[in-house]
Amino acid sequence: MEYAEQYAVPTYGQLGTPFKKRNDTREGFYLRWGRIRFEVAWGPELNIKVLLLVYRSDGIVERFVVDTDPYREEWNSHRRKTRDFFIHPFPKTYGRVTCVKFAYQVHLDERSIPSRYEYIFMDGQHFDDNSYQRRTITADDATLNSWRTYEVDATTLQRDVAWIDQHFDSLHLIPKFTKGLPNHPYHPKRYIHDQIDQVIWEKQQHPGRLVTIKVCVDCIDDTDFVDHLLHAAANGVWVQIQVDWRKMTLTNSDNYTRLKRAGVELLGVFCTPKDPLIEVAPDMHNKFIIFGDHDAILGSFNITFDRWGANWESGMTFHSQGFCRLLDNIFQSIRGAVIQKYYIDPLSPFNLLYTFGRQSLSNGKLYRPHQAILSEIHRARHSIKLCLFLLGTMVGEHGDSVVDA
Repeated sequence: MEYAEQYAVPTYGQLGTPFKKRNDTREGFYLRWGRIRFEVAWGPELNIKVLLLVYRSDGIVERFVVDTDPYREEWNSHRRKTRDFFIHPFPKTYGRVTCVKFAYQVHLDERSIPSRYEYIFMDGQHFDDNSYQRRTITADDATLNSWRTYEVDATTLQRDVAWIDQHFDSLHLIPKFTKGLPNHPYHPKRYIHDQIDQVIWEKQQHPGRLVTIKVCVDCIDDTDFVDHLLHAAANGVWVQIQVDWRKMTLTNSDNYTRLKRAGVELLGVFCTPKDPLIEVAPDMHNKFIIFGDHDAILGSFNITFDRWGANWESGMTFHSQGFCRLLDNIFQSIRGAVIQKYYIDPLSPFNLLYTFGRQSLSNGKLYRPHQAILSEIHRARHSIKLCLFLLGTMVGEHGDSVVDA
């Protein structure tokens, strides 16, 4: 089997001094920043994604995914370093850090290649010492890596897009647009719980079949939702969850702790790019759920229904296997796989112009959501209606401004 070590090897890790960070409710948490560096025997077109594993004294293992950036680039070699990640050494509601390990995926030629080993980033003793730490990383005491990623078939995605363009009704769309009123018919709570029950029923009818619920939502701190996911997992459903790293780290909520203790696949996503145009700290802001392989919901809302208040939130439900595959392409890429590319026609009736993808034009150039928005503004003849949280500059190839358009 081919392993990532044939192309890239880790060299050393860095652990910063403790600092205090507050969450949205002003609770304080003391964190340590970390970074891992690699030597790469390939050009900068090779990418690396890192899976961070935080082992706790009470048996909990937290998992996070971290991106990397290249530096010292040559045509046949370069170095890479992770973007900043953060570790909470001594949380109130579960165990202290005993060891932090990592595995990694090399992205090359549209496929992901796993590392053979999990390597030690830092031991518990390094977190007991509040000073800056730098540790050389070797294969000593490394253990086998069991994390595997899966690419969605790009040809199938292309067929899905073509089919949806010609059969728009096959999406079976139902809108969800409401304030925080759980009894309103357009509130998504009932739909979500009905779909979880349906997936559990499918697993009971076909015990040997792989049945999944895939959650990719910024925040899921909702007791009813977590209870139902744990019930699904106990009934044999493979529950996979992706959330922003802050939401599962900077909290004393029991909901995330229960998911961790149950061993559900809970993945915290670090979104820590550095750019002078970034105005606020970015986070993993995706908000969709895939139920089995035919049903999905996509919306503007977090799964925190008891805290919606007067917020207006929008969404849409889909009953379409093709649409679920298009979302799964995003889900698998966050999990560590290579996101697959497919071509779209900007003038077609339907495009999944989501904020995370590799949609391309027939000339091979990427076609991103901000380009679609600007194109539709210029094509409009009679009216433009906007319902947005924030309006400003969207950075395209020329730094175009929606306001100017």
